[in-house]
Amino acid sequence: MEGIAPMCRGLLAPIFSDARSVCGQADLADAITRALDHGADIILIGAGAFERPWYPGFALADAVAKCNASNTLIVTSAGSKGCTTLLRRCGALNLLPVAALDSVGQLLGGQCRDLGDIGIAIPGTSVSGAALEGRVVQRSNPNVAAGMGAGVAAVLLGVLCRAGGARDPGAVAEAIRMTATPRGALGGSDYPATWTGRKSLETAAAYLTGRYESAYASSLFETWYRARAGATRSDHAAFRPRA
Repeated sequence: MEGIAPMCRGLLAPIFSDARSVCGQADLADAITRALDHGADIILIGAGAFERPWYPGFALADAVAKCNASNTLIVTSAGSKGCTTLLRRCGALNLLPVAALDSVGQLLGGQCRDLGDIGIAIPGTSVSGAALEGRVVQRSNPNVAAGMGAGVAAVLLGVLCRAGGARDPGAVAEAIRMTATPRGALGGSDYPATWTGRKSLETAAAYLTGRYESAYASSLFETWYRARAGATRSDHAAFRPRA
């Protein structure tokens, strides 16, 4: 089963297991640091049970600071069982929470309070993927959506590099947010901006390579895009989470 970014190299750093169902901050910090040590441009953190309290400890804050220094993008599974809020409190600059939509456009698991203005929602129902022993299974949950979001970010980073641009995961996150269907177009003002499929990927790629306005601007995106982009098109700091 070929994934969204089949030629992408990856590193698995487990933070959950049958013997460890709750991830502590030190475990998460260690996994992030190991990923950075191996040159990760994008780090995906799935949902699960994370240890309280929710105020940042030194180890995790230091790991997030290293992500900021290297402009690494962190993609998280949005929702009550994710660690988005904790990472925001650690001061993460390039953070992309991803929520899942069901077959009728409703958020799987209900509203995601920590999406704010930095997250997106993408279809996450009956998604085919590889499983053990050569099987292909279908899954429906926010982790599936977050995984696809990370894969999309990897594809876009490759597009940016092949176009001669600098390796900039932060710019990729900006492109994903800026080209999503505007907030409220599907489910009301409380819903995050939404990615709906291949057209969204093509639009984001055009945005990254400077071809957006000539090739992909449409009645759906144009007014919203111009209002948000303005003179701050390349300043993705304007859309970063607040610490």
